[in-house]
Amino acid sequence: MAGGAESGLVSAGQDSEHGRMRDTRWRWLGLRSLGRVLVLIGVAGISLGAWAADDARKLKEELEKVRRENELLRQENERLKGSVTSPSASPAPVVPPAPSASPTPTVGTSGAGARTVVIPAPVADGTRVAVAELLADYQTSALAGDAKYKGRRLQIEGQVDSFKKGFIGLSWTVQLKAADRLGAVRCKTSFPGISDFRPSPNGRLLEGRRPFKPWHVLLQQDQTVVLEGICDGIDDSVVVMEDCKPVS
Repeated sequence: MAGGAESGLVSAGQDSEHGRMRDTRWRWLGLRSLGRVLVLIGVAGISLGAWAADDARKLKEELEKVRRENELLRQENERLKGSVTSPSASPAPVVPPAPSASPTPTVGTSGAGARTVVIPAPVADGTRVAVAELLADYQTSALAGDAKYKGRRLQIEGQVDSFKKGFIGLSWTVQLKAADRLGAVRCKTSFPGISDFRPSPNGRLLEGRRPFKPWHVLLQQDQTVVLEGICDGIDDSVVVMEDCKPVS
């Protein structure tokens, strides 16, 4: 029995020793884990510090760039201010000449062949104008001719040069001439009430009639006639008249 008690004491002592060894090992493992954690925290702190320093450096560079751009803008602004001409040195405004009150066109020369054209007032509707006068005004200045005649209803007096049937309807194109002047007046003409037309074979005579009425002469080459219509301006050397009708 004494040997059993002694064996029990030895086993208890061994267990106690093993317990102390386990506790020591766990403490050592805990300390080592804690050391690793502290090392990781230290490394993280160093990294965060490096990132913060890098951000601060980039921010400083951006601020310096903005400062340089502002300085360049300021210098450019100062340069532009220095190049602006003083108001007192600006040229005096040019006052255009007052328009002439003359109702008729006048042409004058000034300097080396310069020509001044005075724009006339438009003629009244119903004004009678000879072909030679109309062509003379347009040949002097097409701009002045349009101002005086275009869009106005005129009575044109001249000699019949030629006539031909229009493409549509019962209209005829009658061309009037001026014996002593180049150019012509082309009148797109209708003959109210006339439904039948009969030009002569040689093209010198145009006859017409109302339904079931006798024939009579409407136009004859070289005949002086008066046609009333609306002036549509000049085309090359020909003044065009629209919506013309014979004047009794």
